[in-house]
Amino acid sequence: MTRCGSLVLARLRPVCVAFAQIGGFLALGFALAWVGLRLLPLPDAASARFAGRGAILAGAFFVSTLVATRLEGLTWQDFGWRPGRRATWFVVGAATGLGLAAIALAVVVPWSGVHLSVGATRVSAAFALLLALSAAALFEELVFRGAPLALLARAVGRWPATLAAAVGFGLAHLRNPNATWFGTVNIALTAVLLSIAFWSRGGMPLAWGMHFGWNAALGLLFGAPVSGIAFGVAPLVYAAGLRPWVDGGAFGPEGGVAGTVAFAVGVAALVRRRLAQPGVWLA
Repeated sequence: MTRCGSLVLARLRPVCVAFAQIGGFLALGFALAWVGLRLLPLPDAASARFAGRGAILAGAFFVSTLVATRLEGLTWQDFGWRPGRRATWFVVGAATGLGLAAIALAVVVPWSGVHLSVGATRVSAAFALLLALSAAALFEELVFRGAPLALLARAVGRWPATLAAAVGFGLAHLRNPNATWFGTVNIALTAVLLSIAFWSRGGMPLAWGMHFGWNAALGLLFGAPVSGIAFGVAPLVYAAGLRPWVDGGAFGPEGGVAGTVAFAVGVAALVRRRLAQPGVWLA
């Protein structure tokens, strides 16, 4: 084998190993979830869906905290659970996500003619959905940030790992209702934003909080679709406007320019002075 071929293999080997490890960890997490669902007595389909997400979350959490630490020597800090006020960072993240959602609404209302009207709030359903959105946000953070992102970053560096995770996050949402390629690009931009939060001092709690705050603000406050899913329990009723390329249409603000603006503001706000030297920060 030529020297050039050896160098290519030397560079590809850690990447392939990282992807194999990530696939194995996630497969084990889903296997644990499948076994848990078979053992739990579930009264109805709604309970099954909620328990399913919880079981998968538990499996992913178990894998990322126990298996990865034992086999790969990763620590809690590698997962983004840095020492400090984790609850405070989650609250800061949730408030940031809410603020970004408000920016998106500030774009779509005047530019696209989105109409908001007062509707009936279903308190019990909204509370249950609040818990579900929190679990769903943490689940996606564990799958697309957490141990997988740390493993990939160890193999190729933080910038390439962040971009690879962003592509995967965007493609994973293509199966959502009313998904578009514009929305996929925006979702990938969201992943970059969340990865920047993950690498920052706030770590996983900040990324989790931002993810949850954005989804909860859109779905439970403004009544807008969240990645193509409308919940119908918010105090406001959201009606898309005349320009889907601005408001995202049935996919929600994430599918239009409004989402692009909001996520770009989020990236700039997180990076701030470091924006001039991203190579140093994400080395």
